[in-house]
Amino acid sequence: MATNKIQLDPQDFALALLNNAQIKGEDDLRLSKNGLRLYLTAYLLANDFNALEAQHFNQLTAEELDRLFSRLKAFDFNQIN
Repeated sequence: MATNKIQLDPQDFALALLNNAQIKGEDDLRLSKNGLRLYLTAYLLANDFNALEAQHFNQLTAEELDRLFSRLKAFDFNQIN
C-alpha cells in the first residue's frame, strides 16, 4: 500500500494539460469551446481524483492504485477536441 498521499492541484493540472494540448477547431469560437471543455474536464478529473484519494487512501491496495493510475494514464485528453 502507498504511504504518501497524492494531492493534485486542479488548476495546475488543468492548465498543464491545456498548455500542452493541440486543440483544434474550425473557428475561434469552436477552438475556445474545445479549450474550455478540456480545461474543465481536467479540472473536474483532478477534483474527482483528490476526493477518491482522500476517501480511500488507507483502504486501497497497491494493485488498486496501479489500476487507477493506469486508467488516468490511458485517458486521451486530445479526444476532447
